[in-house]
Amino acid sequence: MRKFIIPAAMVVAAGLAYVGTAAWIGGALVDEAAALQRRLLSVDGMSVRKLSYEKRLFDGELVFDVAWAPPAGHPLQEAMTLAGRRDIPLSGRAAVAHGPWVGGLGIARSSMALPCPRISAPTCRNIPASRRG
Repeated sequence: MRKFIIPAAMVVAAGLAYVGTAAWIGGALVDEAAALQRRLLSVDGMSVRKLSYEKRLFDGELVFDVAWAPPAGHPLQEAMTLAGRRDIPLSGRAAVAHGPWVGGLGIARSSMALPCPRISAPTCRNIPASRRG
């Protein structure tokens, strides 16, 4: 009976360490999203309406809604005014899978698709695998 207690305890300890590490990594990604928001807010003309990481145990979702308005004197400012636009918005969600991964590289990976705005549809047609919004 005693022969099975030690291996079982080792398996339970390894499982708890794995789950605990996943929770810690999720918390670290929340902190990174907050740091990214602070960096973006330091850029001239950048506004951040929402940027957060909604964590779950082994994955989460990065939610973002940011916009950039060219500052005075920027070459794009005149073009934006002619187009009737004040800023260039970018919003969406990115699914994030985070580790720990045994034998893998990195602590997290993400995949996402950005829809092509209607105003850019002619340009987007030339980009492979683009989605037109």
